[in-house]
Amino acid sequence: MEPLAASDPRQVGVYRLHFRLGAGGMGRVFLGFSPAGRAVAVKVVHPELARIRNSCNVSGGGTRG
Repeated sequence: MEPLAASDPRQVGVYRLHFRLGAGGMGRVFLGFSPAGRAVAVKVVHPELARIRNSCNVSGGGTRG
């Protein structure tokens, strides 16, 4: 886990980003928090790999509760 860089987004959709978890060929992954305070992993795909720019595709996984 690393601090956010100056070039990293601070928010994606409703999720506030706090740390960078990693990066790879597809993009960067951040630790974010929902408005309710739930921790989530948020992947930001590299622009050249995204089909539609300026959109956010959020998929939930795991358990909810």
